[in-house]
Amino acid sequence: MLDLSPTILALVGLILAVYCIPAYVRAVRSPINRIPTIGPSGVFTSYYGVLKSIWSANEMVQEGYEKYYGGTFKIPMMDRWSVVVSGPELYDELRKGADDALSFQEAGNETLQIEFTLGKGVKEVPYHVGTVRTPLTRNLAHRFPEVQDEIAASFSDHVPAKEDEWLSLPAYATVLQLVVRTSNRLFVGLPLCRDPDFGKLNIGYAREVMKSAFILSQFPAFLRPFFAKFVTNIDTSVQRAMRHLGPMIEERLEREKQLGSEDPECPSDLISWLLEYAPPEFRTVYELTTRVLTINFAAIHTTSMTFTHLLYDLAAHPEYAEPLRQELAAVLVGDDWSKVVMTKLLKLDSFVKESQRHSGSNACNEHDSSCPEGYHPFGWECGSQRELHQFSFAMSALG
Repeated sequence: MLDLSPTILALVGLILAVYCIPAYVRAVRSPINRIPTIGPSGVFTSYYGVLKSIWSANEMVQEGYEKYYGGTFKIPMMDRWSVVVSGPELYDELRKGADDALSFQEAGNETLQIEFTLGKGVKEVPYHVGTVRTPLTRNLAHRFPEVQDEIAASFSDHVPAKEDEWLSLPAYATVLQLVVRTSNRLFVGLPLCRDPDFGKLNIGYAREVMKSAFILSQFPAFLRPFFAKFVTNIDTSVQRAMRHLGPMIEERLEREKQLGSEDPECPSDLISWLLEYAPPEFRTVYELTTRVLTINFAAIHTTSMTFTHLLYDLAAHPEYAEPLRQELAAVLVGDDWSKVVMTKLLKLDSFVKESQRHSGSNACNEHDSSCPEGYHPFGWECGSQRELHQFSFAMSALG
């Protein structure tokens, strides 16, 4: 019988030599050791803090805030330390940090394990960020009527009005359905935005990405490429999305080949905007489909969480409902929704900002009237996203 013990011992020794020992040396020498820790801070004892943070993260953050307000503290996570800063001075310093020192893009890449969960191309050539930052934001104003139409239609389908009768619905699950349709009315238009399978695909894709990212973060970095093969399922999702988007993308590519980029009949949607920024090697059905899924991932759940928090906060503070309704009634003339109307909803803007500040989900800097450019790791700027939150919330408030 073959004795594997020498082989196993050699493999363990190799892992210790290549990963564990260098990792230990880096941990001991790391300048992050000078930052106060909530929980154990030793190289090995900190893993007890990791387990504690799973169940008591809120309590640990509160403890750190009370002990070190105006400074920094750290909390252990499985694959890294989470450093928390507090106080207006450090907030401002953080906000002004240069991209080569503090990169939200890189933080997003690391947290979401983007190379494995969304694809290497999304990480290394993020041209979709420019797409969202410029043409999508630029076209948001004149697409307001379509967004308004889709909000009304999706509310009618998923939150049907019942006269003199309460309707019980799961908040987050219902909001997801509203948001996926409204976002994709802007992204891909009718009739695809109302396709149940396309909506289900985008909602499920985001959940799979988050689940896969969490699982991969539990492994050492050098093992992630191996385990990613078993944990992630990017290709299956992209192939499924291609059944919906493929014909549309192929038609757009053919029109561009025949008429050039200045086609006056070219629809103003996400595919056209992606083609405006895509490098030649990324102008394929597969790659463009991946970017549509990626932008949906960035938009749907963050918007849905924010909208859900807004509903909960309004339910918890019903005294704000009437002032918000009065502001809407004073500003809105008939059904003439526009970006100009949105800029006049100062109370609503304040309510949205305060809800974001308390919920912490994709919240903007409370000390700044607008988020830094590229605040979101996928380029969805806070200002534009907040406008959609206000728009949807305002329409729901008016019924």
